[in-house]
Amino acid sequence: MAGNYQIKRTGYALPHNLYMQVKYIIRDYPAMRRERDMLSLRTEQDSERYALLCRRVAAIECAAEIVSAAYGVKRRRDDVEAFSALEAFDEENGLAYFRYTLYDPEKDREPSYMTWRRCRQMLAYLVAQQLNFIQ
Repeated sequence: MAGNYQIKRTGYALPHNLYMQVKYIIRDYPAMRRERDMLSLRTEQDSERYALLCRRVAAIECAAEIVSAAYGVKRRRDDVEAFSALEAFDEENGLAYFRYTLYDPEKDREPSYMTWRRCRQMLAYLVAQQLNFIQ
């Protein structure tokens, strides 16, 4: 449950059920791209599925581009590496973005834990907005 906590003061907080729905859509992004690329449009159901996948993939890519531009590189230090907004939702590898227990400001080049959380929350909010889940 702690991994699904949203920072309330950012203005990007979503209702929990909506956040979880968007979270799983984002985590399914690579599979959706593969399915979209391999789908043959033989039936009406295939066409509808293709349109849905195209819409979701485009929404995720657009939101990721906005978030990466905003949080990709810290403005305070030039030596911090840029990171992908989509990988913040990767449960297994996303935690590699921050190592707050081993944080050493002189050596560490990853974004801070709060930056990672804000990036993740903003991405979820923008994807929900792109998919017309919120206004």
